[in-house]
Amino acid sequence: MLRCGKISCVAGLLLALVAGGGSAAGQDKPEVPTPKTPSASQSQAASKQNPSAAPGLTAPQDENPKRILGIIPNFETKNDAPAGYEPMSVKEKAAEADQATSSFFIFGFLPHVLHDDPRYFRQGKGSVWYRIHYAATRTVITRRDSGDPTFNTPQVLGQLLQQSISTAYYPQQDRSAGAVFQNWGVNLAYTSAYNVLKEFYPDFLRIVFHKHRERADGAPAN
Repeated sequence: MLRCGKISCVAGLLLALVAGGGSAAGQDKPEVPTPKTPSASQSQAASKQNPSAAPGLTAPQDENPKRILGIIPNFETKNDAPAGYEPMSVKEKAAEADQATSSFFIFGFLPHVLHDDPRYFRQGKGSVWYRIHYAATRTVITRRDSGDPTFNTPQVLGQLLQQSISTAYYPQQDRSAGAVFQNWGVNLAYTSAYNVLKEFYPDFLRIVFHKHRERADGAPAN
């Protein structure tokens, strides 16, 4: 009778159990019915009922966001793909017209008549909360051509005039005084948020490129 070490005996028993278990599992495994392949006629009928499910007919997705950073309108950018071409909706065309009319009143006509400066003057220094408050309030405060602070009539009144004119080409359900004042308030809030973005965006670029430059030079980035 051959003797074996403890380790060899235990390994042999494990192999025997595994082999026996595998054989038993193979014997006890229930039979799985093989799915039937649909015929060509059935596939064509399914494709007619659901065209989107047909292979090769999926329209390519447009990778261009409708708003840059979730704020700046970007409706006029689209991939040049004739297969996925779709006309602009009424709301998208109204947004394009809104930009033209608001630019005319806010940055052109009213600043010229009132001798106001429509530019945003970035603070660039001070605490974070001070700069946020400063940027947000520039929606209602601007400078005259002389440099003195004054009420931002071109921005406040210009947005209201733009919304009033937009009722001429908005859908019928949006042509109401309530919709005009609601959109007016939304646009003023958007302007305040955009001012905050313009205030801090150069800082963001400086930090990002500074760290990238440090990594490229091999110096540790803080």
